Amino acid sequence: MKTRPFLLLTVVVGLLLRWNAAAQGPGQAASGDTKLTAQSGGIWYSYTNGNMVIALAVEGDYVWAGTGGGVVRWNRTLGTYVKYITTDGLTDNDVRAVAIDGAGHKWFGTNGGGVGEFDDSTWTTYTTADGLAGSQVNAIAIDGVGHKWFGTSCCGLSEFDGSTWATYRTTHGLASDLVWAIAMDETGHKWFGTSGGVSEFDGTTWTTYTTADGLADDDVRAIAIDEAGHKWFGTSGGVSEFDGTTWTTYTAADGLAHDLVNAIATDNAGHMWFGTAYGVSEFDGNTWTTYDSWNSGLADDLVYAIAIDGAGRKWFGTFHGGVSEFDGSTWTTYATADGLAGNYVEAITMDGAGHMWFGTLGGVSEFDGSAWTRYRVGDTIKAIATDGAGHMWFGS
Repeated sequence: MKTRPFLLLTVVVGLLLRWNAAAQGPGQAASGDTKLTAQSGGIWYSYTNGNMVIALAVEGDYVWAGTGGGVVRWNRTLGTYVKYITTDGLTDNDVRAVAIDGAGHKWFGTNGGGVGEFDDSTWTTYTTADGLAGSQVNAIAIDGVGHKWFGTSCCGLSEFDGSTWATYRTTHGLASDLVWAIAMDETGHKWFGTSGGVSEFDGTTWTTYTTADGLADDDVRAIAIDEAGHKWFGTSGGVSEFDGTTWTTYTAADGLAHDLVNAIATDNAGHMWFGTAYGVSEFDGNTWTTYDSWNSGLADDLVYAIAIDGAGRKWFGTFHGGVSEFDGSTWTTYATADGLAGNYVEAITMDGAGHMWFGTLGGVSEFDGSAWTRYRVGDTIKAIATDGAGHMWFGS
């Protein structure tokens, strides 16, 4: 079973690399691949992988993607993109959650750097020093009065009203301090998916639901609420629907692509969409339809995020392939031009031709000064060497 990679770093290659990678890819991105900053008398070129998409949000003509290599803002009309990384003001390049508030400010939860707020010109960072419960933020939601809610990996929940922070943990009634997902219903109740079940909070009282109540699995990764007010929970063991009284569970045996569900969304027709470890499943209440990279146009089968825009187009954030858009008949993939296989880089070497080789969590990348080539010789490459005959050796 595939799981989320948690160790992702940005590789910064200094004066040794004075080349600029050309923009390319299905979306024909125009800019944002390479970030340059002048430091210590030289120019630094930063290469990050923006194709591991963990979170999505739609804003007009833009799709905001939280990736393992920063934030990517796609212009869905032109197919171009801009990437934001730490040199721009982002607090951490490993972005796990995205939300947009009523004022148009973007909020990004990162895997170790806290929360970044972006008003389209200025970045503001919030950390534990400000009142945030933990630095690893997996989920963000905004309630009816504009309060921001942040789910963390270790330390529970934080509520931020714009000036004051409040924290909620298991000592208050939360099922677990590891929070994966947050959703708000029409009555103002908050629903939290945790590693210990689902917690409902009405502002005063906490109620927790687990497998003992009918939940498919206590590890809850995603939540969505349909037009009827039914709650849908994506877990490590399938999907559970809760109508307020009765629980119904769906697994791979029923037609779900895979029991590990990372994302859920509902469209205007009332169909449910599930991002799983092996593709996307659509459920119309009776029939299951699965889309994958083999039989459809999905960019990659491990799907972390789903967003649906006002026109009903579905957007899927994938592990290796970037973002896939589906309008009901046609698939379009948006991928950044970065050739780095992954942001967790454990080995670097130069061959006899002056090409740079990078061993990462996602394979091997070769950079000849202008073009990147990616090789899937192993999931994690920890060592690289070249011998006298020019052969490359990889330790995985």
